[in-house]
Amino acid sequence: MSHEVNDEDNFEAVDSKTVTAVELDLEDLESFEREASPFGNAIAKAAANAENKPPQDSKQGAIRNAQVVAEREFRATAARIQAEYGVAIGFDKPWAYRPKPKAAYELWKRVIPMFVQTPETLTIGPTALAKLLAKNERNFPVTRDMINAKLNPLAVKELGRLLANLGAPLIIRKPASIRSIQKQLIESRNVESGASVEEFRGHFKISGDIVHVNGRPYQIQLGASGRPRIKIGGRDWLSLDTIKAFCTRSDAENS
Repeated sequence: MSHEVNDEDNFEAVDSKTVTAVELDLEDLESFEREASPFGNAIAKAAANAENKPPQDSKQGAIRNAQVVAEREFRATAARIQAEYGVAIGFDKPWAYRPKPKAAYELWKRVIPMFVQTPETLTIGPTALAKLLAKNERNFPVTRDMINAKLNPLAVKELGRLLANLGAPLIIRKPASIRSIQKQLIESRNVESGASVEEFRGHFKISGDIVHVNGRPYQIQLGASGRPRIKIGGRDWLSLDTIKAFCTRSDAENS
């Protein structure tokens, strides 16, 4: 089969060109499809799996998406109320989280009486404490994060009343958590037992290659490991990274 095509790009002279169409036997086409189908099926299957497979951080992604939606809805609601009532609405930035079982929020009600009534439990670290509590809890998993989690204002008020009823009143420092209350109870016990308490305060500043400790300058030097350090008292070396870590860590990190 052949067709004649005019060469329209050449305006001075129009020539005719002959294009011969390629003829393909249908049996050859069916044979080609049979031979190629295993590869096509494999590719299609892989694509389907990729679409159906949830991303590794799907939980975090869902939380981020929910927070974005919440922020958008909060702003839209505030704008609508302002337009309708003529007053502006202020609100904090919403945050999204996966709620724990309701009983998990009241974990402190089990732990704090244990601290007061069984003082030896005050020395248990947060990881070991979580494992101890998990043995007797079937409703939800007890984790270290729960020990360090900040208690809401209502819980703090109830906690204050509970401690007073247990004969261990405290001026609760905020933010409060099971771990912070544990530390406060340890401090209270030490004071009542007459244990010696030493408290120190100082000022630490880095300026170029000089460290000022309480106003006294120290030259920063590099140790064999390449880490910065300063020399104290002519003999003792103190890691600069260690000093910085103690000065910048929060109560939660020190737990």
